[in-house]
Amino acid sequence: STGKRPAEDMEEEQAFKRSRNTDEMVELRILLQSKNAGAVIGKGGKNIKALRTDYNASVSVPDSSGPERILSISADTETIGEILKKIIPTLEEYQHYKSSDFDCELRLLIHQSLAGGIIGVKGAKIKELRENTQTTIKLFQECCPHSTDRVVLIGGKPDRVVECIKIILDLISESPIKGRAQPYDPNFYDETYDYGGFTMMFDERRGRPVGFPMRGRGGFDRMPPGRGGRPMPPSRRDYDDMSPRRGPPPPPPGRGGRGGSRARNLPLPPPPPPRGGDLMSYDRRGRPGDRYDGMV
Repeated sequence: STGKRPAEDMEEEQAFKRSRNTDEMVELRILLQSKNAGAVIGKGGKNIKALRTDYNASVSVPDSSGPERILSISADTETIGEILKKIIPTLEEYQHYKSSDFDCELRLLIHQSLAGGIIGVKGAKIKELRENTQTTIKLFQECCPHSTDRVVLIGGKPDRVVECIKIILDLISESPIKGRAQPYDPNFYDETYDYGGFTMMFDERRGRPVGFPMRGRGGFDRMPPGRGGRPMPPSRRDYDDMSPRRGPPPPPPGRGGRGGSRARNLPLPPPPPPRGGDLMSYDRRGRPGDRYDGMV
């Protein structure tokens, strides 16, 4: 016996539950294609104002010059979940679905020091998350350009994706950030980084969407659920190696030149489909870190 009165025990337990639970304000940042900012904001800001008022939350989509924007929501996790359920069906890729029974994907931004808490020991946590929420989860190895943020790509039915994001938010809200924090600014967009963001469209003049996933369309359903499964499509770095038009791949970050503006402005078609071979054969061409990513 602890010598405490049962009432004290109860109070402590309640306080503990509260601290872990819904009252806590957290910030969620989602990487969006710029073309989807309009859907979230609405005509004259109508949609975003309604979200702020209806849910008493802070919601913003700051302007950016590139193909990416960041949707930032500050509220408790339950409220964030409700807001996401409102936003997902309005995004251009999913507007044509009548019900909520469709596959979607969202890109969550997290500080690099929090990645370990999501992956867990030998990938146990991320495996459990996938199984419990029936989603696909891909944690990209490389940080977004000039930042300490990494992309967590979550795919599945909207309700499942939202559930997964809520669990991740609860997980990371319990972990302090280690090291410096430099949140990603989409104005520093640079498609020579393989960080899991969006890339420029090659036919914008015909009103085609600006930006599509760096891994090609519908990337998440090609991602293996674990070690087995179908092979990963080649990473964009592999594609750069194969492309005669682009010359050698750009040097990795932190070693001088960045591949110049030519590489950045030359739009890229989607990566070619995998040409047989197993998962490891693709990963061997990337960095060793990619190999672990393929497995978790």
